Amino acid sequence: MNVIIMASGEQVRFGPNQPLKQMLEVWGQTLIERMVNQCRARGIPFRSIYLITHHEELMEHSLELAINWVDLGLLRSERLAESILNTRLFWDREDRTVILLGDVFYTDLLMSEILAEHGPIRFYGNHLEMFAVSLSPSQIPEFQEACRTASEYVPASSAKVRKVYQVMAGVSMHGSQMEPALETWYERASRGEPNLIRPTDTLMRFVDDETRDFDVPDAYQAFVRDVLKLLPEETR
Repeated sequence: MNVIIMASGEQVRFGPNQPLKQMLEVWGQTLIERMVNQCRARGIPFRSIYLITHHEELMEHSLELAINWVDLGLLRSERLAESILNTRLFWDREDRTVILLGDVFYTDLLMSEILAEHGPIRFYGNHLEMFAVSLSPSQIPEFQEACRTASEYVPASSAKVRKVYQVMAGVSMHGSQMEPALETWYERASRGEPNLIRPTDTLMRFVDDETRDFDVPDAYQAFVRDVLKLLPEETR
């Protein structure tokens, strides 16, 4: 298995004078360090982890963590589908490929699920964000084509991982459209209907735990203040 961590963004929304999002600390570890440690704890060797970045600070950090770093140039968030396609040289043609986003805090439970996935392909996200993709070698051709299709989507500012998911799920690329089963479940859950069972046989695994990314400094500060202290010890 190869794990690819995307970490070459412009950091436009987070702010140019802020620390790199991937270097934000959670319980004394940077987000990147936490991901690497989570992978290593689940049997992924250092040589199978690739940090995609053009940031010198992250290159140095990768050396400290003893993982590979690859400079593919600036990763524009609105062109993420194209950027992921450009990492295809590092996709595992014999085992699985897992693509993670470098500015995400993954709970241990979700990371275990992502790395243990054995189906053809699975996206991990929710109605707002996408966090990861796990794919088998058999799905590489279709996944590549979906990345190309998403990269050509107009408006270009929306060519993100969700568009790749929407292409493969056969749903509209308009907005945050999900598969019908997920849309129905989410609408009912949002109305507070009790005893609902979340669909599990969909292309996207709906993530509703404390996994999240940080688009602006306030989001990170609120997470540290309000969420971390509530998480159980075993997630640390």
